[in-house]
Amino acid sequence: MNIILLGPPGSGKGTQAKRLCALYGLRHLSTGDLIRAEIAAETSLGKEIKETVERGDLPSDEVALSLIEKDLATNGQGVVFDGVPRTIAQAKALDSLIKKGVLVAPMVIKIDVDENQLVERLSGRRMCAECGAIYSTTHQPKEEGRCDVCGSHTFITRKDDEVSAIHHRFRVYREKTAPVQDYYQSSGNLHRVDGMLSPQEVEASLVKLLGQENRKVNMS
Repeated sequence: MNIILLGPPGSGKGTQAKRLCALYGLRHLSTGDLIRAEIAAETSLGKEIKETVERGDLPSDEVALSLIEKDLATNGQGVVFDGVPRTIAQAKALDSLIKKGVLVAPMVIKIDVDENQLVERLSGRRMCAECGAIYSTTHQPKEEGRCDVCGSHTFITRKDDEVSAIHHRFRVYREKTAPVQDYYQSSGNLHRVDGMLSPQEVEASLVKLLGQENRKVNMS
């Protein structure tokens, strides 16, 4: 089973991807991780990617998909995709991997959210300045003002959680990534869950969609 999670910034894709990997015995396939690994390995492609990243640009769709194909060939399938497809071009490139038999067609799931409520949720997030743990209005430290993970009393607002940055991220999403939803909708391969529910309720919706019988472990 392969899964693609779609949704705007802050919709909980990362959180749910990790839960699905644990529940169904899947791999979390992150294009960002693949890019960083290639750079760290100092391959010829890694050096090329490093130059691109240092210029402030993103690697091309061709590079991203070549890394995915290489990973699938090495580590096999059963993945939750993270960071791809971000564009229709990438969605079509994944389709080409399906046609080549490299990839079994993923189930595509959109996490639906209300933008105004999500802006309020994201702008209320705070990060521990020491360890990076994230807290919000719905996930407070057990002891007020003290990080559960490291005990620090210092919290900051990430730059990308400032209201102006959040609205910018949404604009970029609507322009470049939201059309991917229409692409999968037109093919009949788009399922939806309500992302405004609690993380536990969203997880339950995903499990209902994917099927209890496919679970690898019994988690409460």
